Amino acid sequence: MSMSEKKTSKTKMSQAEMNETKKNIIETEAPKQESQKPIKLYVLTGFLGAGKTTLLLHLLEHFADKKIGVIQNEFGRLGVDGPRLRQDGIEMVEINRGSIFCSCLKLSFVQALAELGKRDLDFLFVESSGLSDPSNIREILSAVAELGVNSLKFCGVICLIDAVNFFRQCSEETRIVGTVLPGNQTPGRSIPGENGKHDREGISATSFKAGKHPPYKDEEDEEDRRKNASENTCTVTRQLAHCQLALINKVDLVDDVQLKKVEEAVRHINPHCLIARSERGHFDLELLNQDLLSRSRTAACEASLNTNENKPKTFSLSCGDVLPSASFMAFLKVCQADAFRIKGTVHLDTGWRQVDTVEKLIDLKETEAQNESTLVFLSKIGPELIRTVDRAWKAQDLPPMKLKN
Repeated sequence: MSMSEKKTSKTKMSQAEMNETKKNIIETEAPKQESQKPIKLYVLTGFLGAGKTTLLLHLLEHFADKKIGVIQNEFGRLGVDGPRLRQDGIEMVEINRGSIFCSCLKLSFVQALAELGKRDLDFLFVESSGLSDPSNIREILSAVAELGVNSLKFCGVICLIDAVNFFRQCSEETRIVGTVLPGNQTPGRSIPGENGKHDREGISATSFKAGKHPPYKDEEDEEDRRKNASENTCTVTRQLAHCQLALINKVDLVDDVQLKKVEEAVRHINPHCLIARSERGHFDLELLNQDLLSRSRTAACEASLNTNENKPKTFSLSCGDVLPSASFMAFLKVCQADAFRIKGTVHLDTGWRQVDTVEKLIDLKETEAQNESTLVFLSKIGPELIRTVDRAWKAQDLPPMKLKN
């Protein structure tokens, strides 16, 4: 098979896959509307912890008088944010255990879009996982149209940027990849670093020499880890390169100097998208009345970096006992360095808390009581994190728990 044939087989859906999807949709088809009105479709992207779920909750609140559909995607087996999004009147589909842009879930995503496209909706919002690469969104929408569903009016990709952690995320991905930023970047082109200087490929040489990178056990482990991490984390720039609206979130947590540097870096990666600012997921909703597609040129459709082979390891922890707060926080601090994300709900001695960690931040919020404490881990280091979690839990002498893949 030639290289072009291999590429086509990876990026295009086979006729057999399309036929199977058509069959599934016919079996579950909703009653057709006499005159199907256009459904405005927005895809929300952004790296882990950027604030996508918070933004989506604000959108649901703002459009409370509209008929809304939501497709929510998480890498873990358990959908942590799904219960927060379920509201009366919301048509919701959860797609977990991978990226909706990966071949492992792409057909499920096409089917969900096609089925919701037959509903009587005003808006359809897709919240993708923080590690999802949406580079093939046009191909997916074309597949939906081939199924005879033409009601979806694609209005654009909205990418959230974490103003606090953006440069750390970019430095990590370019350190690991070590070649070229995806999307509109070109070989040798740089993005401004956090210090305002243009380090080649956006990485500070001093950061690398200072050892600001995770330890590796040996050369073989280093090679495997670099390969997996490069494919998982370079989605930061892919997400930006393929968006029509870039929302720089958490502007209340950075100063004006930092904010301007982030805006300059975003513009280097995507010279054509609209850029706006957001605080705690709130932004100027008048932007949604603009024709985002006509006001910005879009990067060409390409194969998503998400594959079944580089899918990050996820697993969950459950415990039925009350946890001492100090010991639990010490446990989290040990684990978070090797986890892209830790999310869930826990029963602490101070009450039930929603847990969310990203980078060095640990966020605990009051939440409703659950049947048991549950945490979902998205690992940077593959299955090795399971051992770290088990040891850290036992080191804090916490109550018995169960780990599940």
